[in-house]
Amino acid sequence: MNLRVVGANLVVSIKSFYRERTAMFFTVAFPIILILVFGSIFMDQDNVSFDLCVQDLDRTDSSAHLVKTLKLNGKFKITEIDPAIDATQYVNDNKVNLVLIIPKDYERSFNQHIDTDDLSTSVTLTCVYDPSSSSVSTKMQILNAVFAVINQEMSGKPPFITTAETSILTKKYRFIEFFIPGIIAMAVMTASLFGTVNLNTELRQKGVIRKLSTTPITRTDWVLSNILYQFILAVISTIAMLLVGYAVYDVSLQINAWLPVFIVLDVFAFVGIGM
Repeated sequence: MNLRVVGANLVVSIKSFYRERTAMFFTVAFPIILILVFGSIFMDQDNVSFDLCVQDLDRTDSSAHLVKTLKLNGKFKITEIDPAIDATQYVNDNKVNLVLIIPKDYERSFNQHIDTDDLSTSVTLTCVYDPSSSSVSTKMQILNAVFAVINQEMSGKPPFITTAETSILTKKYRFIEFFIPGIIAMAVMTASLFGTVNLNTELRQKGVIRKLSTTPITRTDWVLSNILYQFILAVISTIAMLLVGYAVYDVSLQINAWLPVFIVLDVFAFVGIGM
């Protein structure tokens, strides 16, 4: 082994690395940027708290203790609402995503469960929620975890506290009914953009676009024909995806006049980018 050769190669490699700014960035700077960005985002994750509206219909010491438990163990900022208010209407009017309803006779059921060891006694707390909110599932998971701890401390089988979920939407949408419109939008966008880019690139390489100036075809005719072509493809693609969705998954989608409007705008925008 020749140490001089090893040292010379090492020096050459270090100089090459120093001259290659891209390699320096992704080796040194990029990992540091990731640490700073995600560290700043998730550093205070343990101190995150959620807003929770509670409607206490019982108004007793036991129900107040339950609210206090949620505040301490569940990382919730509690907002108590008037028992006379309709919870569903409150969610709609105040743009909150979850209301927990403590029913009447909560304390009576609690005392009966403790004093008489009647394990069949239980109470159901109602969660009125907005399914369109992304944080609702996290809040419900925390609630269920707190209730599980309470049930475990009471050693009750079946559990004393159970929950019932009530959506503010009259119709409950499935995952596929959110998924298909998103796929339609993605397919139309990508097809309009990359279809136009690929076509124009191929025609430029073959010299066709340059020769168009010697023909009676104007620039407006060329652009309009491309837009109409991509629009026809977008309509065919959309109809095919809708038919598959109806036939395979029996989806329930509200098709109205906005669908063709958005397809036209989509095609115009992304064909314009691709041109």
